[in-house]
Amino acid sequence: MTHDQPPSEPPCPRRTGGAMQGLGELKAAVMDVLWHAEEPRSVRDVLQGINRDRTLAYTTIMTVLDNLHRKD
Repeated sequence: MTHDQPPSEPPCPRRTGGAMQGLGELKAAVMDVLWHAEEPRSVRDVLQGINRDRTLAYTTIMTVLDNLHRKD
């Protein structure tokens, strides 16, 4: 990169095949639960949706949701 070129921006996350490019696997799993919901979901609802495939703590999902909320 030279000084006269603007820094390149990171790629925009895009939904592809049920996963998201640019998001971690856990964030993508959380977003999939939310995207497939017909109404707002609680932390407990998201946890139940994710814990079908793995076992995670309530506080882990709460932290991921909080981080996503802060990022809009």
